[in-house]
Amino acid sequence: MCWIISSVDLIIITPLRLPGEWGQKIMSETRDVQVDFLSFFTLRAVVESLGGKVLGFGEHHLYAGFVQGWGFTLPGWSYPLVVCEGTGKLSFDDYKGHWGNVKDLDNLRAEYAIETAEQTAKAQGLYCERVDGALKVHHGEGREIWVFPDGRVEAVGFHGIGCSEACASFADALGGTVETKIKPEFYSVQARITQNE
Repeated sequence: MCWIISSVDLIIITPLRLPGEWGQKIMSETRDVQVDFLSFFTLRAVVESLGGKVLGFGEHHLYAGFVQGWGFTLPGWSYPLVVCEGTGKLSFDDYKGHWGNVKDLDNLRAEYAIETAEQTAKAQGLYCERVDGALKVHHGEGREIWVFPDGRVEAVGFHGIGCSEACASFADALGGTVETKIKPEFYSVQARITQNE
């Protein structure tokens, strides 16, 4: 009896482990994503969860003038915040923190990123859970997609281009990829052991 590793008819056996790395999963790709507010439905849920009020679509008065788009308020802000329809860009007046705390926008963007990723996972029929502020998406066979509040999307346990395909839908839903970092595991090959008699 002899064992042959075949490069034809490839399947996953287990995540690649390098010597000294037992218990660590491989990371094959990381994407930095620009988080844009593309779904007003999602934005509405996040604004309300943060104690804000949704004003709806229309022309909204900021200190510097009027802005057309989806308006909402956040606690402690003097003027509304407005998302331009189509671009997802946010307009606001904070007057160097006197009319609103810009750190509230970081929290808004982080909550929006996680909520959007969760909706994307559920639309694909994938199980997901929130872990320490991030979203862990179970992608089957031990593979995972992690979405972080800063817009980072990481593929764990994938081999080859599968990680790019898995990350793409999340990056697109969040607003688009700014930078992709390919890890060495991206170039690993999946193998199947066959037995010749």
